[in-house]
Amino acid sequence: MINRGNQDWHFMPAPWINLDGETPVSNAFNDIYYSPEDGISESEHVFIEGSRLAERIAALSPGETLTVAELGVGTGLNCLLTAQVWLQHRPPQTQLRYIAIDAFPIREPMLKALNARWTSLTELAETLITRWPPPLPGCHRRNEVFKGFSVDFWWEEAASALGDLASHGRRWIDIWYLDGFSPKTNADMWSDKVFGPMQTLSRDGALIASFTASGDIRRRLEKAGFSITKRPGFGRKRECIAGQLGEVMQSKPPTTPWDIATPVTTSPQQIAIIGAGIAGAQVARQLAERGCRVRVFDAARIATGASCQSQGITYTRVSHKFGKLPDFAGLSFVHAVDTYQQLMDQGELEADKQVQLNGYLQLVKGSDQQANFEAVLSDPQGHATLLSGAEATEKAGVEIGRSAIFFPTGGWLDLPELCQTLLKHKNITVIENTGALTLRSSIGQSWLLVDSEERIIAQESQVVLATAHDTDKQVDLDWLPLQPIRGQTSLIDVSNKTDDIAVPICHEGYIAPARGGQHCIGASYHPNNDNREVSQADHAHNIDQLQRALGQLFDETGITITGGSAAIRCATADYLPIIGFAPIRDRFRETFAPLAQDRKKIVDAQAPAHPGLWLCCGFGSRGLSATPIAASLLVSQMFDEPPPLPRYLQQAVSPARFLQRVLVKGNRS
Repeated sequence: MINRGNQDWHFMPAPWINLDGETPVSNAFNDIYYSPEDGISESEHVFIEGSRLAERIAALSPGETLTVAELGVGTGLNCLLTAQVWLQHRPPQTQLRYIAIDAFPIREPMLKALNARWTSLTELAETLITRWPPPLPGCHRRNEVFKGFSVDFWWEEAASALGDLASHGRRWIDIWYLDGFSPKTNADMWSDKVFGPMQTLSRDGALIASFTASGDIRRRLEKAGFSITKRPGFGRKRECIAGQLGEVMQSKPPTTPWDIATPVTTSPQQIAIIGAGIAGAQVARQLAERGCRVRVFDAARIATGASCQSQGITYTRVSHKFGKLPDFAGLSFVHAVDTYQQLMDQGELEADKQVQLNGYLQLVKGSDQQANFEAVLSDPQGHATLLSGAEATEKAGVEIGRSAIFFPTGGWLDLPELCQTLLKHKNITVIENTGALTLRSSIGQSWLLVDSEERIIAQESQVVLATAHDTDKQVDLDWLPLQPIRGQTSLIDVSNKTDDIAVPICHEGYIAPARGGQHCIGASYHPNNDNREVSQADHAHNIDQLQRALGQLFDETGITITGGSAAIRCATADYLPIIGFAPIRDRFRETFAPLAQDRKKIVDAQAPAHPGLWLCCGFGSRGLSATPIAASLLVSQMFDEPPPLPRYLQQAVSPARFLQRVLVKGNRS
């Protein structure tokens, strides 16, 4: 499993590439990325034909997913060729998930230059490059890069990424492309630390293909359970290899799987979601796009709770140290802005009217923070860059007066409009004004949704609770440490000095660009306060924050409040959201009781869970940034698919983490 501890934060390093003619060469590994004779023909021969890809695709039945993993994605050539074959042979209602692993992700400008030569792949390459993630360590899920074709980019060392995936104890992979640099110069890519997890992750009959025919590599793969055959090589290379998994030995988990429930035996077909805010809408949309029939119930109307903000910011955070909170924030932000950009590209959200993703600024606090960020935000292709005061002023359109972090893909969205957009899908039905609903278990592992007058509104085998701080009022969930947090935003008139604000500017609060002649500013923060009345004291607080940060934009006449709104957000004790299955508290305690005596003991048992009950809440003020990846994680668990996050972050947001913490502290109260 990946464990970053308290290490210094960093982007993944860029590869050091030289060109030998048109062929890219890695200086670090003294090896070429593909054949100088014909890179496309080589990849088609070694990987596409060697893995019998077209045959495996054609054999898929409706509802099935083929999963391909490539070690050493490099320029993306194998991914592009796989997509090309997929689009030619894909049966209806099938999916392909491509897991692309690389420790040295190529940056976008170089990627464009290297793929420009492949004229037969131009359109596919342009699409892939627009979805290519920045070099943050971890997993970056890109849904529907092509029709039915999604990519999980893992910017990690191969052994780390595969070890992390294998720790789930699931067999997900159908085809392996082993395309690292030569074993002579890149031995880590071809070690038992890679081949062992490959065996654990492989489905019955999984195939492998590789350019190398090294005797040592063949023997290592055979030791890992693959039968290997030699094939004619491409060009000057005499041989390459293909292989198939034989018998798999069951392995013990590397750690107690308290965050993993027993996998579902069948994929969900029909699901109820309680809550039509941003969390419920994101989950509903992803399930609907997978072909599920979704009914969304709300006590009032769509986006009337904490999702009522008309100009929410895609806020994230950066840190000079790795940690669960900043790591989740960074990966979820990158995932979110990709999601929203797709909605814009598809014409579902209108730029400047419902959304604006041309960046946002976070003002730097003091010299210590400045020094920390100078050390980590030096990659121009990262998701965030550190700007001087003059550079920040240019981006903002107004005088800033100090340095700031610029997030070029972030911005603002109208949350009610976003929720409405997400819920407009042929597979989604929204039922509003139900009042508070109570869940009750029923015969046959199903759930009854009961209203305040004891009427059964619905009966479903799968239910998602996206009900913010009301989630702990449901069956066996009163142990969740949820708290309501009151937040109020204010509206102020645009002025001559603020009219040119081009992007949101965040400080202790924020100010958004003018919309309809007004700026939205905010926001106040009051834990354990569920008062929804607009407060003059909170208006004064918002103005004070703004004047302290950007007082140069306002003259002595002051700032006049023209309106505002208050909403109740939901947060947790550790400020991370709650995403995943609903554990059964008493049975969880019994199952993992040995952890109370020895927290490092491996209990080889999966978490007892309420059948078909899922939780998605606790996002605080970061629902806009965090809910897309939350929905992806939840859906991957429902369909028993690879997760979009490293395991340590899945554990960090698991509902069961609170029960596990009580156990390891030896306190059962």
